[in-house]
Amino acid sequence: MIAEREWYREGVYVTHYPGSTDHYAILVPPLFEEMPRTSKVMVNLARRLASQGLHVVRFDYLGTGWSEASFAAFSLEEARRNLESVLEYARSSGAKRISLLGSRFGAYLAQEFSSRPEIAKAILWEPLTDLGKYFSDMLRITVANQMLAFGQVRQNSRQLKDLFERGETVFLDGYPASPKVFQEFLSAPKAFEGAGFDPSKVAVLLWQSKGLTADLAKRGMDVSWVNTSELSWQNIRFVEPSPEALFEETESRLR
Repeated sequence: MIAEREWYREGVYVTHYPGSTDHYAILVPPLFEEMPRTSKVMVNLARRLASQGLHVVRFDYLGTGWSEASFAAFSLEEARRNLESVLEYARSSGAKRISLLGSRFGAYLAQEFSSRPEIAKAILWEPLTDLGKYFSDMLRITVANQMLAFGQVRQNSRQLKDLFERGETVFLDGYPASPKVFQEFLSAPKAFEGAGFDPSKVAVLLWQSKGLTADLAKRGMDVSWVNTSELSWQNIRFVEPSPEALFEETESRLR
């Protein structure tokens, strides 16, 4: 097995799994607890793709995972900058073909970058389509966690929003989220509607969000329903580290 290379690039933790071709696959991670929950899945996929000849690059957004700084440093703007930096690394390392594989929040970023000429394919796992709704969902999770931890709600969703609007950092599902993140997510365009989106380059793999299937197919994308219950975003008991059906569908899109 070829040694994996790990290093920091402008404070961002990056891992390169060397391959034998000039095709690079960049794995764009999810956010909050979805990131550590699926870390082993991403590692296994990276090693599997590298064994087939692809160069694979994984990274953690600044303020998340193994990257430097606390989550308070994370922002949508910073996440875009981190992905741009990894793309620059792939280009400078000899990549002639670059594919993006984004999961959840990472899929949102991947579709934003899909129209770039150096991007051959963007494969999206269960993409977030509305960051504003996602942030509201995280507020509700935070409120529910208060009931589990304290037996009562100490701050409801409206009160948490008020703190953000006053410029305060708020712990969101255990992560210190900045007021900037609050404003960015609420004002972010919905997925597949921005200028950076190219439907001809996008493949969407779904296994929980069945309601998205018909809507996304109408937009000219390659959309597939994967018959798997091995990877759940909602239930930590269902996280198979090597979901075979999902890996096979992903590999077929990369080919």
